[in-house]
Amino acid sequence: MNILPTDALIIVDPQQDFVPGGKLAVAGGDEIMPGIVDLAKRFHEAGAVIVMTQDWHPAGHSSFASSHPGKQPFDTITMPYGEQVLWPDHCVQEDEGGDFVDAVLKAEDWASIVIRKGMNPEIDSYSAFYENDKKTSTGLSGYLLSRKVKRVFVVGLAYDYCVGYTALDAAPIFESVVIKSLSRAIAMPLPLAWSDGHPLTTVDTIEDAFEKEGVKVIDMIDDYIEQKPKPLPMSASEAFDMCIALCERMEAGADDLAQSDEEASGIKGAAFNLRVGFLAMKKAEEDAQNSH
Repeated sequence: MNILPTDALIIVDPQQDFVPGGKLAVAGGDEIMPGIVDLAKRFHEAGAVIVMTQDWHPAGHSSFASSHPGKQPFDTITMPYGEQVLWPDHCVQEDEGGDFVDAVLKAEDWASIVIRKGMNPEIDSYSAFYENDKKTSTGLSGYLLSRKVKRVFVVGLAYDYCVGYTALDAAPIFESVVIKSLSRAIAMPLPLAWSDGHPLTTVDTIEDAFEKEGVKVIDMIDDYIEQKPKPLPMSASEAFDMCIALCERMEAGADDLAQSDEEASGIKGAAFNLRVGFLAMKKAEEDAQNSH
């Protein structure tokens, strides 16, 4: 297929803790990294958008089993935003387990944005678009709209969690496609759930959701059948306004999110720089429109 500048590749959580030897290892997670880099090169050469996501939890995150006395990894509890799987401590900020694996560092060089998620100590975040409360946006949709993206292709770890939820949250706005050969699943068994004599897993759950929400699943990108792209649900100017407003919220809320004055200052500085950049891009877009 032809990769277009209006396509985006979202590489989900290619981190040390999610490959064999890591604290929350996904079987075969290391096997997909060379193929991801090869695909990222094709997107880069086509002038398409490349996004990487990074689980980036503070120590003692509420999704860690160690934060709940008497609980074990993979138990579930009810949080204010719904059911939450409790995980082994993983991808802790500044810990090497949160680093990208060496095999994908070239793809990081080509990425135009890295979305860090799971930073709020009280809410987990599987999706690249929203935290698990389904209300708190990461700003990624606004960024992709500002880049005029129409199709997103999702790869990485894990297929039945962060890859899957990213693809589902993309589907209402973009054409959303998961490349299954460049992902690997946790495949947690579902309690007392069987079909045709076989236990069901979280892979069955996510694939049912894909079918319901119109997410396409392909094995290789060249298996993809061209579809008519969805029209953008808002103008580029409106998308820039969304991004600018999010940056303003980040600046205003930095003191509440941060655990130190230094961290708050860093968040404010990053949000300010992003806001200035989006303002400049909005002006350039408006100037270009006015020149036609």
